[in-house]
This record gives sequence, C-alpha cells and structure tokens, in this order.
Amino acid sequence: MAGHRLAILRADYSPASEAIRQLRLALFSRAHGEGPRSLLLAPVAEGSEASTLAAGLGASLARSGRQVVLVDADLRSPSLHSLLEAVNDSGFRNLLAAGSATAPPLQPTGVDRLRLLPAGPPMANPGSLLDAADVPRILGALQTDDAVLIAVTSPTRTYADAAMLAPNFDATILVVTPGVSRRADLERAHVTLGRTSAKIAGVALVER
Repeated sequence: MAGHRLAILRADYSPASEAIRQLRLALFSRAHGEGPRSLLLAPVAEGSEASTLAAGLGASLARSGRQVVLVDADLRSPSLHSLLEAVNDSGFRNLLAAGSATAPPLQPTGVDRLRLLPAGPPMANPGSLLDAADVPRILGALQTDDAVLIAVTSPTRTYADAAMLAPNFDATILVVTPGVSRRADLERAHVTLGRTSAKIAGVALVER
C-alpha cells in the first residue's frame, strides 16, 4: 500500500479498517475516560508495520472528531512521510536539536483533523539527541487544541530509542507482525521498557 490514500486511511468497512476501529474504541472510548493523550507505538522488530498502524489509528481517531498529531519519532528510518505523501525536510529531529517547542512544522495529511510532524532527515545515532532534549516540553507544545499525539519509534529489538521515549507518553503499545517479530523480541521489549517508567498498554498484532 502506498500514498496517503492507503486503504487503512479510508472510512470503509474492510477488515483492516474494522480492526483499527476496534483498537481505537479499546483505547479511546468514553468508558476509558477518553483514553491517553499521548500514545507511543513501538515496533519490536524491523518491518513490524508500526507506521501503518499509526496512520490508520490516527485517521480513525480524527474521523471520530478528535484532533490528532502523528509524530514520526523514528529518527533512524522514518516512513510516515512516505505513507502520507509529505515532505521530510524538517520535523521532530529539528525540534529536538533546537531545544525549542515553538512553531512545529506540522503538515496536513488529507484527513480532516489529522496532522503530521515528520521525523526530519534520518540520522544514524539519535540517542544523544533524545537524551539531551527536553522531550516532555516539546510533546506538550504539540498538544494544542487538545490534540492526541500518536508517535512511532525505532524497533526495540535493535535500538534503545523506545525505552528513552516511552516514559514521556501516557501509554505505549508494542507492535508485532507475524513472520517478522519473534516471541523473544516481544519478551525482550517488555523487559527493556519495564526497566523504565513506561506504561505498556498492550500489544498490537499487525498483518502485512
């Protein structure tokens, strides 16, 4: 699937869209107090389709009437801009480097109430940047208009980025894909994030 007209972004009744709606209701229904205001999707392995899930969940939540900001926090191999046909000249990386939470370069997505903060140009080692930046202040500045943040990060199997970011979010979902993610990867992710103050809300299974 390519382009911002992904099937998963459409308001249809395909199995993929219905699964996204069920996840949205589980996380953001009134029965759960409107749900988290910031959600991190952490793939446990490369190719775990976390970006596709983030885009679909963000679109579903926006169609329900909420303001949503997608944040591509995978600074190593960003992909949300490609899925949503956006430019990636600047983004989350630039906010972290500048130490400023002003004027985030949010972009429209083609879905009402859904905006994107791309990652910015990829970098090989963002760990020092994530460690030094005032991440809570930057995330807080993105939550104008009572927006919900949905972010995606680098795979937990290979990198520590998710463990560094997760404590700054209200909830974290681990993303697995059959044939890509192994049980050992998921168990290791639970242990790694469990050593932080991350709030793990569950596991999402995403088929390719």
